[in-house]
Amino acid sequence: MDAAERAARDRLGELIDGHIVTQIVSTAVRLGLPDLLGEEARTAAELAVKANADHSGMARLMKALAVLGLARESGDGTYQATPLSRGLRTGGESSLHGDAVMSGTCLYEAWGGLEFSVRTGSPAFENVHGQGLWEYLDAQPEDAAHFARTMGSSSGYYLSDILEVHDFSAARLLVDLGAGDGELVAQVLVRNPRLRAIAVDLPAMAVHTRRTLESRGVSDRCEVRAESFFDAVPPGADLYVLKAVLHNWDDEQAAAILRNCRAASAPDGRLLVIERVAEDTGGTLRSVVNDLAMLVLLGGRERTLREYDSLLGRAGYARTSHGTGAHGITVIEAAPVP
Repeated sequence: MDAAERAARDRLGELIDGHIVTQIVSTAVRLGLPDLLGEEARTAAELAVKANADHSGMARLMKALAVLGLARESGDGTYQATPLSRGLRTGGESSLHGDAVMSGTCLYEAWGGLEFSVRTGSPAFENVHGQGLWEYLDAQPEDAAHFARTMGSSSGYYLSDILEVHDFSAARLLVDLGAGDGELVAQVLVRNPRLRAIAVDLPAMAVHTRRTLESRGVSDRCEVRAESFFDAVPPGADLYVLKAVLHNWDDEQAAAILRNCRAASAPDGRLLVIERVAEDTGGTLRSVVNDLAMLVLLGGRERTLREYDSLLGRAGYARTSHGTGAHGITVIEAAPVP
């Protein structure tokens, strides 16, 4: 075996072991280690006591975390936080804590059904768990909280992109459909004091929407409705927002959401579709993973700009503008076709 063959074999081993890395990260978060590390040097034994874990098992886990850059090992046998581990703490606005928890539990189990999704075109999550993701979250409030936290982190991460591409100051009434934890609508309200809003999401998420609006001090200007946008869309708004919503659904369901928006919209109303738009060809590892995630978890898909144009046309909309921010999120503005 020559050097190139050895390098290829080593790389294949890394790819195959990816599931192990996921569990290392998720286990560390579920044990609370990013928070327990704090900003002080701690031994594995100290962390084991605080996490109610086996001393030997913790020592071995900490060594793995150090190799991954999630802890810094000192010569005296202590460990300290790193920028990566700080990004997994609870409470941080850009934290991936909730994502790490779910990626090692219910989502991890669903990914084991990727072959099922590829063979059938149906979401493996429902096949594995016996119910769809939204029904699962409605029955599992702890996971719903993790999911809401993840969505809030995503909104915070992309907020500057969204505000850079679209000016919300002209809107009077905004409807945020699939508002999640409410971070986007809250931040828009903070920056536009004359704006009012309605946030719509299923009951499992609506409780987190309300909590965020209250914490941001804008709950008096935003009504929260715990309902499905397939059943009803609040009428008469001049701006409807769908952030990371359409990619959750197949073309028929996505078109139905858009038609509900079109029926509810004021004649001069506008629609914002905020998504990671797929490339026509090629793509990054992140983009193809995101696309497969939509298939495995929900039966949806990432779409190209041309595909979004087609969906909009089916629902009586036409794209009027679009822009992509520095972090890769695209804001598509559309207007009703007379």
